[in-house]
Amino acid sequence: MIRKTSKQNQKTPKVRSVQNISHKEIIDLLGKCWMTHDGMKRLGAIDKYKCGVLYRIKCWLDALEIKNRFDPRIDKCNMYFNGNCAGEIYLF
Repeated sequence: MIRKTSKQNQKTPKVRSVQNISHKEIIDLLGKCWMTHDGMKRLGAIDKYKCGVLYRIKCWLDALEIKNRFDPRIDKCNMYFNGNCAGEIYLF
């Protein structure tokens, strides 16, 4: 037997756009880079490590042909060189 449900009872999956993500949520996400930072530090390679988290985001934006600029540039581990995993991503 197939039961029909009203549209009110159906749950719509939440799709989040960039505009709906808070700054704190982004900071929490990027804060996960600490695990990588600590691992590279234990290996003795932290001074050569480039931020993989931000690099991955940049690759996605580039693949989607969304013009972007990261400040500071992604050429090192911000946690090691600047003392925090933070920066700005500009979309054009």
